[in-house]
Amino acid sequence: MVTTRRSKISQNQPEEACQNLEMDGAHLARRADALHLTALTSLTGLELWDAAGVDDAAACALALRLKRLQKLNLFDCGLRSAAALPSIATLTGLTGLWLSVSSSMPATDFPLGRDELLLLAPLTKLKTLDCGCCFSRAAVDELWDEELERWRPQQQI
Repeated sequence: MVTTRRSKISQNQPEEACQNLEMDGAHLARRADALHLTALTSLTGLELWDAAGVDDAAACALALRLKRLQKLNLFDCGLRSAAALPSIATLTGLTGLWLSVSSSMPATDFPLGRDELLLLAPLTKLKTLDCGCCFSRAAVDELWDEELERWRPQQQI
């Protein structure tokens, strides 16, 4: 299924700046299929699921070309390591990020640890981050505890 949605947010924003694309794995079985999406540089939202062709290399290419993305969802795709995270971290306009590995593919490097999670630190506009199956619970808990420790003293002022 391929769905494209355009919505005009305001009178001042061009229509091409408000595009979302949703695709399932039937259209993205190979990396070459996924790389065709890099031409869609006006996308602000991209949802891909059950797409084995969206592996680490394809995810890097998508992130490096689709600079207007505000929401990125790579659900049950071909991600196998942290290799795409530095490229995804360049999408500093992201407000939502969802990543999960394919249940049918053996994940060689999952779950990831604290250092890999820190690769996403440049994404300061994130309101939603759902990568739970990619990162170990200990890594998420450790970073959360550190953030709470930084936040508490600020609240006592």
